[in-house]
Amino acid sequence: SSDVELTTDDEDSLYQHQHPVTINNGSTNLHNGDAQTLALALQEQLDAINNEIRMIQAEKVDAELRAEELESRVVGNTIY
Repeated sequence: SSDVELTTDDEDSLYQHQHPVTINNGSTNLHNGDAQTLALALQEQLDAINNEIRMIQAEKVDAELRAEELESRVVGNTIY
């Protein structure tokens, strides 16, 4: 299998929203508003990831269809 490198320049970048979480003695210190902000940022990141997955899946289907079409052309042009 080949390695696939995914990059994005849009505002949905995984690194766009960075919200630090302070951890002291194993417990997370978040105010309710901070937790909501973090949850929203995480949901935005998940949405962006899901959109990327859908685009990759669509590209895969398209590539498979093109490969089948090319294969049928090659097989159709082969002289026995």
